[in-house]
Amino acid sequence: MKLLSLIICSLTALGNQWGLKECIEYALENNFSVLKSYINVKEANSSLESSYLSLAPSLSLGAGYGFTEGSLSATVSATYSLNETVEGGFGIAYAKSDAAIATVRHGLELDRIVLSVLEAYMNILLCKELVTIAETGYDSALSMKREVEALVLEGRRAESALAEIESQVTGEMVNLVTCRSDLRREREKLRLILSLPYSEYTGSEFDISGEEFSSEEMVSQDYSDPTSFIYYVENMKIPTLELKQSDLTYKLSFLSSLPRVGIGFVWYPTSPHNRYFNLSLTLPILDSGRCIKSINKARLGKQRAELEFKSQEEGIKSEIIFKMAELFDSRQEYLAATSEYEAAVENGRIATERFREGLISTREYSIEMNRLTEAKSNMTRARYIMLFRKKVLDYYRDKSIY
Repeated sequence: MKLLSLIICSLTALGNQWGLKECIEYALENNFSVLKSYINVKEANSSLESSYLSLAPSLSLGAGYGFTEGSLSATVSATYSLNETVEGGFGIAYAKSDAAIATVRHGLELDRIVLSVLEAYMNILLCKELVTIAETGYDSALSMKREVEALVLEGRRAESALAEIESQVTGEMVNLVTCRSDLRREREKLRLILSLPYSEYTGSEFDISGEEFSSEEMVSQDYSDPTSFIYYVENMKIPTLELKQSDLTYKLSFLSSLPRVGIGFVWYPTSPHNRYFNLSLTLPILDSGRCIKSINKARLGKQRAELEFKSQEEGIKSEIIFKMAELFDSRQEYLAATSEYEAAVENGRIATERFREGLISTREYSIEMNRLTEAKSNMTRARYIMLFRKKVLDYYRDKSIY
């Protein structure tokens, strides 16, 4: 638990704030699905080591006592099957593929956890900003309420204006409560991904620093062909290995239709003629139909693996291209949301001046303030969506994330 001690020290130094790197490192060491994936790798490697025993010849020792003859007998025998040796070689190759697939799947599980941590981390940052926006809106509504109360006392506003601004305050308060609830939920999601025990976590103390996203980070469209992405290379390893396994199964199916050749040696230490060698040849006469069916089944399995290979290849390419298109779209959406917010700021400034001059009603003013809050929230969401999609595509390309 060295990493845990390191993170606890880091939390103390940072005031219980986690950085993205610390969150990812902790998750990769403690997440339950990662640990189970690692066990699968160890099991596959253990099966591979066991598969090498199939190449060894069969060796047996026997001893007996004849009560009628009053004699002791002993037997040492060894047999070696050429077919079983060949099958064992195929079994080793298959076990190697299984071990390789388990290792690749473990790597892909690590990638999934990294991206899950990134998403939860950025959602927390987004929710924190939305809480700040909601707090600002609520404080502004309270401030305006005090102004309206003064205007009502002066007789410059009707009593109904106070009810209208009360509605505005209530709406801003509901929005603030919702944003805070969303923040707690996203923190809990991150805790579950980290597999962080409750004994070391409380919702009021657990927080993230967000230093990685403190500056405005715009999007570059300089991305290469999908096949050059690490994501493509890693995800294509499994269908490649499965295709290799289907080919091994297809070749192995032919062995069942071939004659079985074996060599044997028997030694009776207590017998005068105590050494015997034998050569066996077995022809699968009645099993020919079963052998043909086995070959046909293996051939279909190989064809299915080839189609699966092509399907996954096209699917992974399409996913990367789709992520590129998503990133481009999110950049346009962010720019549009920014323009909308800038317009809402100006409209809000004008509305505030007109309201204080008595040129617009409280209801009209509240509508403009709601638009301003909504425009700022939309711009903030659009920015984080853009940054998240950029980070995902960067990770797909070369696993850069910090």
